[in-house]
Amino acid sequence: LSLTFLNGQFNLQANGTDLAIDGAKLLPEAEAAIATRVPRDFWPSLKCGVWDWGDRFVPAGIPRHILEISEWYEGRSGTPGYIIEGIAEAKGRIIGEDVVVQDDLAAAAVP
Repeated sequence: LSLTFLNGQFNLQANGTDLAIDGAKLLPEAEAAIATRVPRDFWPSLKCGVWDWGDRFVPAGIPRHILEISEWYEGRSGTPGYIIEGIAEAKGRIIGEDVVVQDDLAAAAVP
């Protein structure tokens, strides 16, 4: 079991929902903890650093959001493997399909 606390003022993106780590005001301990897991040069590519409680979490929004972040991270160079693997696991659990990480998300049916 791993429990992580992150203390910082995240960088709200122009879309009004994504909270970025790049450009955030973080406690030094929090910044150091993130840097041990995610290379700093990848920080600008992080999306959905904090799971908010908007429409992404109503039953119909969850599968759509999993597909959205899957497409985002699979399209980024240098995405840490544990992020891709975690999203693939969530896709399999939430969408209930056998997941191939490099599948064509544009053709995927979203309930």
